[in-house]
Amino acid sequence: MTLERPRCIVEAGPPSTGTPSGGPEVEAILARLGFGRGSETPAVRVVEAIPSHAGFGSGTQLALAVALAAARAAGRSIPIRELARELGRGQRSGIGVAAFERGGLVIDAGHRADESAPTAIDAEEPRR
Repeated sequence: MTLERPRCIVEAGPPSTGTPSGGPEVEAILARLGFGRGSETPAVRVVEAIPSHAGFGSGTQLALAVALAAARAAGRSIPIRELARELGRGQRSGIGVAAFERGGLVIDAGHRADESAPTAIDAEEPRR
């Protein structure tokens, strides 16, 4: 089940000279999406973030929030699952991606007994 709090809030807008991008973590996410440090990179600011390693999927939520906000600010329409794939999210479990995408109650049925869990190396897309 997804929670209303803690939560992740990200603001993004058109590129602005001198506007900080939101720190090294945000810069790394933007770089994976093909945004450099140039004048075409959207200005992104993390307003509120889920505490890291608290068991709430903070990494996936932050990565997808930054990616979606930056893509929209740049006028790009990229599906959430494609953003997840670009950022290497949802490869072992699709729960974090599905929770971001839809919220509400998300049930993971796991893997069949004769199927091993994919790893970051061999997964092609987020699990559904």
